[in-house]
Amino acid sequence: MLDALLAASPVERAAVARAVAHHPDAAFKPLLDDLVARREAPVTREVLRVWQRAPELADPDRLIQLLEDPKVRGDARRVIAADGPRY
Repeated sequence: MLDALLAASPVERAAVARAVAHHPDAAFKPLLDDLVARREAPVTREVLRVWQRAPELADPDRLIQLLEDPKVRGDARRVIAADGPRY
């Protein structure tokens, strides 16, 4: 199933991340990590929204790397602000 989701269009991948945001759970962490690894700004923004709601699902190293991307930097900062002591 993960392969099918990753083969989907960026719009579909963003929709999957948006759906996860409604019920974030540790079971979705590998999926979120794979989605953000693709470095598609719309998809990454949705994953960052999940991470903001559930910071325990965030990959700290990846999050810090995302600060370098001007397309999602503001979103990454909001995640860090939501769970600042961890970073």
